[in-house]
Amino acid sequence: MAETFEDWRKKHTHEIATVQALLDIELSEYADPIFNDLRKLEVYYSRVQNIVSNADYYLEIACKRELERVIREGTEKLPSYEKEVQTKAATAPERLYRNLAQNLLDAIKQRIFLGMNRVNYCRDLYVNSMVKGREKNV
Repeated sequence: MAETFEDWRKKHTHEIATVQALLDIELSEYADPIFNDLRKLEVYYSRVQNIVSNADYYLEIACKRELERVIREGTEKLPSYEKEVQTKAATAPERLYRNLAQNLLDAIKQRIFLGMNRVNYCRDLYVNSMVKGREKNV
């Protein structure tokens, strides 16, 4: 990957915003609209997985770069907790974006589970109403 983290992040800002907007929409109480909402989210599931993977890559590169800086500047004699704090501070943008993408991935999974549970509930209501209707006719 030759492009910088910042250039890569800017390329994916629209996708992240789109997923966030889709997650902001409340799920319907009816099965058909839920299926439509879930289809839209499933399209982005693999894209967000890819974004998380690339964000991990950029985070690892940033950590490596920061550790090399610590060695180059002769600050390796610092206590390990100070090196960790410096590394985390220096890699904060990459870590923040990776965490955002991972949280969106988790939110998509949760939305799909919730949507499928609602679909199953709608199906059960429909089946139960059909069974009750047959019992009245007998």
